[in-house]
Amino acid sequence: MQLPETHPRALAIFARLPEPGKVKTRLIPLLGPRRAADFQAALISDSLRKVGTLAGCASTYLFFAGRGFLPGGLPPGWKLMRQRGADLGQRLERAFRRLLRRHVATVVVGTDSPTLAPRLLRVALGELAACDAVLGPSPDGGFYLVGFRRAAADKIWEVLRGVRWGSSLAFRDTLRNLRHCGLACAILEPCADVDRPADFRRLARELAASRSLRHRAPAAWRFVKEHRTAREDLTANRARPGIARSPKGNNMNSRGWNPRTPGFPWHLKPVLHARSGLPWTCPARVDAAGVGHSQESTSAAAEARRRGSL
Repeated sequence: MQLPETHPRALAIFARLPEPGKVKTRLIPLLGPRRAADFQAALISDSLRKVGTLAGCASTYLFFAGRGFLPGGLPPGWKLMRQRGADLGQRLERAFRRLLRRHVATVVVGTDSPTLAPRLLRVALGELAACDAVLGPSPDGGFYLVGFRRAAADKIWEVLRGVRWGSSLAFRDTLRNLRHCGLACAILEPCADVDRPADFRRLARELAASRSLRHRAPAAWRFVKEHRTAREDLTANRARPGIARSPKGNNMNSRGWNPRTPGFPWHLKPVLHARSGLPWTCPARVDAAGVGHSQESTSAAAEARRRGSL
């Protein structure tokens, strides 16, 4: 049964749920699996917030893939649907086919472009009143947004078939197919995505320099600040003077303990000393019975044994 339309137009987000090791894989060398998943969660949060500002003029959907959960949950009024298909082209085609039964125009946007201006979403919906399709290109050759109106529904699969997804030719292939099908297409202004370490560093610089961009992507900005703070703390710890270092420059021994910090397990000294290769200058020793002595009392006992007192 066909569901009733709430709005004549629809805005949908395509996202992969933040599962560590499965999302933002090209950022894992920089962030690690867990933090890359946290960054993905931040991008989804910003996208939900951005698209939600247009909830009064379009129905809103989140099409998800993978496993995981949304830390902040789904805002009220959103509809949650699973992506279905073997590749991105098939998943997009099935989503459009489903939504265009309910709405006269549908725009799908990804989550990889945190600096995307909300006005571009409104422009994209407006362009579908005059054009069959709308595309938002990315500088790397992909696209961050695609939309169709109901009149073009029968040709969507021809448009999305044969596209080299994930390559620098995805936008070019899609535009070629649109022309081949005789569909009129509006092209929006480019917007950069964040897929690689260089993209992340660029995003950090842009957010730090622009208050308006920080307002567009508050969750991404919080993540960037946390990442920067963590790196600064790590750098400060590495540069802290007066800490014994191994030949590899690590101020920890092989078990991850610093032999100069309080609470260090001194009874493991022989094992750790043999493994770490550090000059052992601890302030205390432990005898065979596990009884601790100060360094001075241990030296006094040795002198007494030498003299035959013990």
